[in-house]
Amino acid sequence: MAYYKKVRDFIVARRAEGKHARRDLYSFVVDIKDPETGEGLRLRDIWSEAAFFVPAGGDTTSTALTAALFYLSRYPECYKRLANEIRNAFTSGVEIRHGTKLSGCTYLRACIDEAMRITPPIATTLWRQLPESDNEQLFVVEGQVIPPGTEVGVNIYTMHHNEEYFPDSYCFKPERWLDESLGRKKLMHDAFTPFSIGSRGCGGKAMAYQEASIAIAKTFWYLDFERPAHDMKADRVGEITQYSGKPELEALDQFASVHRGPNLVFRLRDEARDELFETEKLSYSTILELHS
Repeated sequence: MAYYKKVRDFIVARRAEGKHARRDLYSFVVDIKDPETGEGLRLRDIWSEAAFFVPAGGDTTSTALTAALFYLSRYPECYKRLANEIRNAFTSGVEIRHGTKLSGCTYLRACIDEAMRITPPIATTLWRQLPESDNEQLFVVEGQVIPPGTEVGVNIYTMHHNEEYFPDSYCFKPERWLDESLGRKKLMHDAFTPFSIGSRGCGGKAMAYQEASIAIAKTFWYLDFERPAHDMKADRVGEITQYSGKPELEALDQFASVHRGPNLVFRLRDEARDELFETEKLSYSTILELHS
């Protein structure tokens, strides 16, 4: 109860500052009016929007990052290629930030896309409904007229494993996203919908890519990681193979997703040890603990 009171007090205090006090959620939504009543947002409306953003922006990015590390740990050639790209593009971990250098790491982006393709952060069917009152427009799918009021949707996981769009769909192949064939590239991008598309597309898409890119790039700059070689039970946590015989991160659907694993062993790179001491002000005891 004390936590909710603290959050409520924070929202009330922020509203008292006014729209132009800072650039945040309130700055953008304060002018939104109910089209029927003309009323602005109430406290409970702001609360519900803010509460939605936590899982929407947290659980999904967490799944994307987890999936990327999972597949990279199981495809050593992809791991090596990405490590080389990151460690050749930057001279220090401090350099890794949003900008042209990071966006120029095309294999990094390909790895993120491929991880989200195989294990979409939201893998479910996002149902839509043609309004009952919309009698002037026919909704036709593959020659079939869909009556108003019918719920329709395409399952994201199924779409991402359609062999017509993604050959060898259960295999982690980041290089497929670097294919310069325009026809193939368009076909893949049209079928790739981890953020949904159209008017219901995720507004945080650019931020999610930025967060994932920075997190993975910094991980590869500072650390090496591998599967726990001497503990098979720990190594298999979160892994399923029953669909294709290839390793896949199991994600459970709860609109977003939840997952277990993977268990990985991280070690600090020799090249990063001194940098962490100088720039991050970590103690040598902490660095040695990371390195052990």
